Amino acid sequence: MDIAAAKGSFIKSAFDGTVTETGYNNISGNYIRIESSDEFSTFYGHTQFVFVNKGSKVLKGQVIATVGDTGLVTGPHLHFEAIYNGNRVNPVFTVK
Repeated sequence: MDIAAAKGSFIKSAFDGTVTETGYNNISGNYIRIESSDEFSTFYGHTQFVFVNKGSKVLKGQVIATVGDTGLVTGPHLHFEAIYNGNRVNPVFTVK
């Protein structure tokens, strides 16, 4: 899911969890992956600045990054994914 937002807007963790990966690639730009359980994780892509490190514990609502335009994009936005048992699921049904 791509969420339009102004560059520099805060990105908050959708769930409690542990940061399992941060990095950069040409498609997602700066990104974060957070594991909330053995079955469930979230992914945040195209970020400008990342405020967490691999191994960090995060709480739901904690600021983890800012919206950016890194990677393959046409403008600033957050690419958000919810992954359940290794499959991407519609994130609309996972957050309240």
